[in-house]
Amino acid sequence: MKAAIRDDNPVLFFEHKLSYNAVRGEVPQGDYFVPIGEAAVRRNGTQLSLSRTDCPYITVWKLLKLFLPKALAAR
Repeated sequence: MKAAIRDDNPVLFFEHKLSYNAVRGEVPQGDYFVPIGEAAVRRNGTQLSLSRTDCPYITVWKLLKLFLPKALAAR
């Protein structure tokens, strides 16, 4: 949202109400934002690409954290 507010161009900002309180973690110190047009890379790899936003992303990320280590260990 900070990047949208600071951008000189018109920006539409959408977020789903289910995303509130769905993710917990540390909050970066200082004035932090992800610039528009840049992705937040959560995990690097070579076999899978996942690109989502909002609630579907949160659900898929939780599933990946749960099942991906087991799937890779079974190889």
